Amino acid sequence: MASDAGSLLTSNVVSPSAAERDLPILTHGYSFTNPSPLTPPSIFTTREPAKPLVRTISESSTPETEPNLRPILPAYIEGTVPTIATLPSAPTPRVPNILLVDDNRINLQLLVTFMKKSKFNYSAASDGLEALNTYKAAADSLLATTSTPTSPSSSSPPSRPAFDYILMDISMPIMDGNESTRHIRAYEKEKKLPASKIFALTGLASATAQEESYASGIDHFLPKPVNFRELKVLLEKIDDIVGVGG
Repeated sequence: MASDAGSLLTSNVVSPSAAERDLPILTHGYSFTNPSPLTPPSIFTTREPAKPLVRTISESSTPETEPNLRPILPAYIEGTVPTIATLPSAPTPRVPNILLVDDNRINLQLLVTFMKKSKFNYSAASDGLEALNTYKAAADSLLATTSTPTSPSSSSPPSRPAFDYILMDISMPIMDGNESTRHIRAYEKEKKLPASKIFALTGLASATAQEESYASGIDHFLPKPVNFRELKVLLEKIDDIVGVGG
């Protein structure tokens, strides 16, 4: 019975052609290499470890000296394997610099708390005159960092404003918000500075009051009490700040 099974197995083995003997066979991580034509059909294949897909070939390696040297994929010469280029990192978003102006201590403290929570840079003033002086100090400092020591008059104007945003209360003692804004706009024009975005913080809703503020250089009205969610959306549009004051 055993001899019948043996004859059945050997009788079903088909001898490979010459072309088939030259082809490597890859199955489940192993390479089966056909032997010479003299190998009996019953021991037709030999089992070897699979050839690596990426290999180093020496100059002396030839099909005659290494008949089984037939990589499944084209081999790379050592040192020539392509590498993935390092992508540049995304630029860090610029944090806005904001001037807060309000004569009401509670309102000013709420604005300061909001700035700290949002991680924005800020300065604070309690009236229009203090706001103007704070603005001029920041502008002069900015101009000093961008000027050329040997020829200050030939220096290029700054690419950013002294303050990205100014949150300006309108009704204040000493100097109100409209007058302070007019002086700030004049200083921007004199020094050729990029214009700050000035938002009016006010409870005044009359058309006449808004018209005067717009004529003074106010860009946008924010009614009191301030909606801090809307304010944050506006302040995060820092890329929209363009142009030169005037």
